[in-house]
Amino acid sequence: MINRTLSSLTKPYCYDPSTTFFSFVENRWISLPPEQNQADVTSEYLDELVETQDWDALRDLQNKVSQALENAKAKNE
Repeated sequence: MINRTLSSLTKPYCYDPSTTFFSFVENRWISLPPEQNQADVTSEYLDELVETQDWDALRDLQNKVSQALENAKAKNE
């Protein structure tokens, strides 16, 4: 069974074992996409909130960012 599972991999065998796994449910190998830059993800999320006019969520995030910056400033003083 292991030989059959491994034989379904295609050449060249350049798989990252930390991001590639065999799904027994789907009966196929799956490689996870590379991790996105957190700043880019955050920026996209903010753009979505503005587009949907989710002002409450934006205010909550504004408060969290302000608090985090105040805490960082207090630690550096």
